Amino acid sequence: MNEQDAINRDATAQAFAAAGVEMMRGDWTNGDPVITAFLERHGRSGVPLYLWYGVGEAEPRLPPQILGPSSLIELVQRQF
Repeated sequence: MNEQDAINRDATAQAFAAAGVEMMRGDWTNGDPVITAFLERHGRSGVPLYLWYGVGEAEPRLPPQILGPSSLIELVQRQF
């Protein structure tokens, strides 16, 4: 649902490209232990986990697990 509503949208891709945002995705389909440890470090036992690493911020912000259509665009706009 998040991919359809917020991530895989032209407006999101355009906002990310304009701001130089890079998106990274981990595939936990086969229970990768590195990803499991990463989730645990962020207090989660499963996916989805979204993290926003802002410019100059050492610690990530955690957007909501359920993303609205403009959630990611708003994060980009607040950054700049």
